[in-house]
Amino acid sequence: MTVVPQTTVPRNATPQNATPQNATIGADHLPLRDKVVAELRRRIIECEYPPGHRLTEDRLALDFGVSRNPVREAIRVLEREGFLIAQARRGAVVASLSTQDVENLFEVRLALEVLSAQLAAQRIDAAGAARLQSIVAETAATETGSLAALEHGLSDASAPTASRRAHSADAVTASHHAESSGLALSGLTASVTELARLNTAFHAEVCRMSGNALLVSMMDSLHDRLEWVYRQTALRRAPHSWREHEALAIAISAGDAEAAGHAAHTHVWAARQIALSYAADHPNAAADGRSFDRSAADRDAVDPDVGDDHRLRSSVSSGARSNGARHLVTRKV
Repeated sequence: MTVVPQTTVPRNATPQNATPQNATIGADHLPLRDKVVAELRRRIIECEYPPGHRLTEDRLALDFGVSRNPVREAIRVLEREGFLIAQARRGAVVASLSTQDVENLFEVRLALEVLSAQLAAQRIDAAGAARLQSIVAETAATETGSLAALEHGLSDASAPTASRRAHSADAVTASHHAESSGLALSGLTASVTELARLNTAFHAEVCRMSGNALLVSMMDSLHDRLEWVYRQTALRRAPHSWREHEALAIAISAGDAEAAGHAAHTHVWAARQIALSYAADHPNAAADGRSFDRSAADRDAVDPDVGDDHRLRSSVSSGARSNGARHLVTRKV
């Protein structure tokens, strides 16, 4: 294992003056538990640990280069957030979306995003319209390549019938098909990541343009869960999502609050339907993860994401050992 000291930064932020000399984990002064929580949450949201995947305290402690105590605390935090299902003396299983989860999330999202779009249209100015159109233009320039990469991965994957391809059109399943057919899994992952980034940027800008700080804060509290849903449904959702974004941007830029509210409702409702379909297609992932017990060796053999082949793309470190803290680490693969 190789220790990689680095500065923990907010999601989607760019580290400033990040050099080998000053990119130390101690600069942010976060408790070790919070660093483990942030990294574990990121891996779940980005589907490095997919729904139904079993996580043991020992293995996570080894991966992160920490003791079991901060791992155990992190599991409790993420269980409260709904990302994990804790299991006594066995670690945890990554949660799966249920239809009730989707209903609950999208009831709140629908109300907030319709209001956000209406307020943005009422308060639009030339500068705001220009920013929104800039995001839409970047999306148009990016989505073609990203979607082509995703479609290429699906067409080359081992799916013998059209019905199987339709049933398997989600990020997690497509990744497994891509790997089994010799495709570069990193290409699919990069495409989904870019689509997720643009999706977040668009909705954040609309919300910011509402001019309501409380609304911005409430939407931000939903961000992690919404991105988790988006990444799991990106292959089904992305081809339609950006056309809906364009319609919403046009209505807001025109200052038409009624049309903007309607466009936002249409967009969120369509996302809800896709998420419900996904949840119905994957009802037992978490149950499968806790239905049997396996040794560490068996888990590594059957679940490659737990073993040495897993792509641990980035981790956080906890500061110098001389200060009594262990490092979180990135393992070479």
